[in-house]
Order: sequence, then structure tokens, then C-alpha cells
Amino acid sequence: MLEIKKLNAGYSKLQVLFDINLKVHKNRITTIIGPNGSGKSTLLKAIFGLVDIYSGKILLDGKDITRMKPHEKVKEGIVYIPQTENVFTNLTVKENLRIAGYTMNKLELKKKIDDILELFPVLKKYMEKKVMFLSGGERQMLAIAMGLIKEPKIIMLDEPTANLSPKVSKELFEKILELKNNKDVTILLVEQNVKKALEISDYSYVLVSGRKIFEGTSKDVLNNTNIGKIYLGVS
Repeated sequence: MLEIKKLNAGYSKLQVLFDINLKVHKNRITTIIGPNGSGKSTLLKAIFGLVDIYSGKILLDGKDITRMKPHEKVKEGIVYIPQTENVFTNLTVKENLRIAGYTMNKLELKKKIDDILELFPVLKKYMEKKVMFLSGGERQMLAIAMGLIKEPKIIMLDEPTANLSPKVSKELFEKILELKNNKDVTILLVEQNVKKALEISDYSYVLVSGRKIFEGTSKDVLNNTNIGKIYLGVS
């Protein structure tokens, strides 16, 4: 579904990514892992059009979307959910969901929201509550729900469990897996909780210093002791 070819990108004159090749297959969870500063988040931003691309191509279903603006990529079916500032905290949960579907008619949006609330039932009781009063995990669920309203082909999640408790992180990983299994959504995931991310993923890429050093099934990565010891701290 998504293919990256020899991508070089960064911020103005600061190059962060070097000759990245990557494929994301339909209805799979693909995870990008690596130490801090390895360029994981920059890669998602490059795909979405938020950093400078020096060379290379980004293809979605074979269509070249490399130079498209972020709002154009959303129309093509890509949704990017950053780690922070991904919801409107001064608005209610209901208002956030309505903003996410502002291009839909009322009946269509209501049906979509009702459907998404079945996936995230915890949000039902907070519909009239301002988001600033929600927990970190509840905010992340709302951010994902807002992304799903746009009916994306692929959803990119940047560190969704950052700063969450182990219990809440586990619940969020279960929801991500449910998205793939029951909602026909393709997921590209950047995550520091390496072991849990690999357990729910189909395929993984390892980045170090902006370069891809390894790729394979998530089982391959988990079983590669050299990668675990040197880069990821996985025993």
C-alpha cells in the first residue's frame, strides 16, 4: 500500500534520514523501532509532508504523493497522529469528533461517531466533557478515534503509549490490534515500548542514526540478539 524509495529528508540543511527504503502492506501493522534520535518520528513526518524531502519517492497504491501537502495526503487516505498536541483540549470530546468529520453531513457523521464509540466505549461517558480533564490514555484513544473518522487507508501512530502506565499501554496496544483485525485499517507504528509493539506487529524496521539497519518479521527482530542487545535493550 505504501512504499518509500531511497528517501533522504530532514530539517532545512540538517539531514536526518538517509536512503530509506520501506514498504507497508495492506491490513498489517508495520513497526519502526530504534534508539532515541534514530529518525523514527522524522520518517512519519516526511511521509506526511511535514519535513524537507531532498530526494526519493513516497508512493501510495502506486501513486506518487511525495510532494503533496499534508491536507492533500489526508484526502488520499493517510492520517498521522503525533505523540502530543493531537487533540483540542479546550473543547469537549463530542466537539473534537465533530471537527474531525467536518466535511461529512450530520447523519453520516453521527453514524461514523457511533461506530467508533463501539471501539472506544470509554469515550461515551465523556462526550460532554472537556478533553483537558481526560487521562493521557483517554486522549490518545480520542486522537485515534478522530483519525478513524476520516476513514483512512493507513494510519500512522507516533509513540501512542508514551508516558502511559503499563496497564493503559496494554489496553491501547489491544485497541491498535483490534483496528487491524476488525476495522480493515493498515497501521504504521513508531513505538519505544519495543517488546509490546513487536508482539502485535507483522513486520518491523530498525533505524539507527537515520539509516535502516535491519528489517524482517517482528519475530525475526525479537529473535535477533545482536539488535536487541546493542540498540533496543530487548533480552
